[in-house]
Order: sequence, then C-alpha cells, then structure tokens
Amino acid sequence: ALLNLGNERSTSYIVAGLGGPIAIASYGVAERLADGARRLFDPFMNVYLPTQTSHFARGELAAAREFANRSLLWTTFIVAGATVAFAVVREPVIGLLFTSEYLEVADAAVMFMCALIFRCIQTLLGFLGVAAGFNYMPVKVSLLSSTINIPLAFFLFKAYGYEGAVVSLIITQALIGLLYVLGLRAGGQKLDLAPVAILLTVFAVSIAWIIVFDHVLFAAVLAPLFFIAASLVFIPALRDDLGIVLDKARSHPRLAMVLSSTHRADD
Repeated sequence: ALLNLGNERSTSYIVAGLGGPIAIASYGVAERLADGARRLFDPFMNVYLPTQTSHFARGELAAAREFANRSLLWTTFIVAGATVAFAVVREPVIGLLFTSEYLEVADAAVMFMCALIFRCIQTLLGFLGVAAGFNYMPVKVSLLSSTINIPLAFFLFKAYGYEGAVVSLIITQALIGLLYVLGLRAGGQKLDLAPVAILLTVFAVSIAWIIVFDHVLFAAVLAPLFFIAASLVFIPALRDDLGIVLDKARSHPRLAMVLSSTHRADD
C-alpha cells in the first residue's frame, strides 16, 4: 500500500515540479473526490484481508476464490456506476463543492474516478496475493510499475498537462492489476474475471456515450441507466446476488411491514 501511494505521489511531484502552483492546484482539486471515494472503500478492505487470510489458513480455497470474485464484481460495479453518474453531473458537482473557477477540472475529476476503479481492483488482487502467502508480490509489482509510471507521467504531462498525468495513473493502475492477475495465475490462483471485463466494457461504452452526447442532457442522463441495465443483462451473477438481497429485504420484519402498508394504501 505504501509503495502504491508512492507511485501516486510521484505523479503529483511531477505535476508540481513541471507545472507549478496552478497546475498542482487544479490537479489537487480534481483528485479530491476520488480520494474521498477511496476512503469509503477502505473499511471494506479492513474486513476483506482478514477474511481471505482465514480462508487460506483453513484451506478453504474455493471459498477464497468465490469471495474474491464477488468482491471484484461488486466493487467494480459500484465504483464504475458512481463514476458514470458523476460524469453526467461533473460540472455542477465541482461548482457546488468548490467554486466555478475550478469547472475546468471536471473532466480530470472523472479521470481520477476511472483510476480509482482500477486501484480498487488491483488492491483486491494484491490483498488476495498476500492472503495466499505471496507476501512479496505487492513489492515486486509496485517496483515494476514505478519504472513505467514515472517516465510515462513525465511524457504525458509534457504533452497534455496535468490531465496527461492523470491518464498515466489510469494506465499504471490498470497495469498493476494485470501484473497481479498474472502473478496470481502463476501461483495457482485463477479467478473468474470475465464478469469484471464485461463491466469495464459496459463502463467504457457508457463514458463514450456521455462524451458523444455531453451537451444533450436527456441523452447523457440515460448513460447511468444503460450501465445498470446492461450490467444486469450481461452478468447473471449480479442478477443472482441482487435477487438474494431483495429476498432478504422482503423477509425483514420492518421492511415487510412498510411494504404491506404501502400496498394497503394503494388499494
């Protein structure tokens, strides 16, 4: 985790060193929302690692893989869905939380959220590796990715400014995730990543939809609905899990009372 943080901070140092105070201020504001969303993810990780460690300690390999698959699926779905929704209203949100002077960083803020998706994925994969006994895997992956991130951030910043530096973060986080997948497979830990790949494809189409119809409000608003509908259509595991949650919700005494009173009111 510390090496990954250093990976991200090195990009900030490049922006500050090459772009000066204005560039780093814009970069910092754009990063703020993704950083806040990451903090919401941290409590789950505090549960995820001990749970996976217990699974491996008891030899419950199938349970560990199933928990990893479900965690990857739902984390990607939630963070990607939030990113699509934020992309639709990015300028009003930035104007509300900060000032209208920072509206120009709205696109970069969405890009930081994209980087967060891959960061959450690679964090889950890295913790799975640690729980499985590959203690040095995060160190090796972070060191290797750093050799790519620093020159890439430098090059993209020179070409596209601080937004280019954010793109380097997205590429680096995706690369770290890929390296973890390869490392886990080499260690005999094969995960079902097809649903995550489908989710990322649907996410990319949704973001492209927003870019194309950015100035057509009604069309842009349809993007989050498309993301949810397409994800549920193409990923049966999401539908199954959602059905289980709804069944348990209906069986909850208080919620059942509310639903029954609502039906009586409708009658």
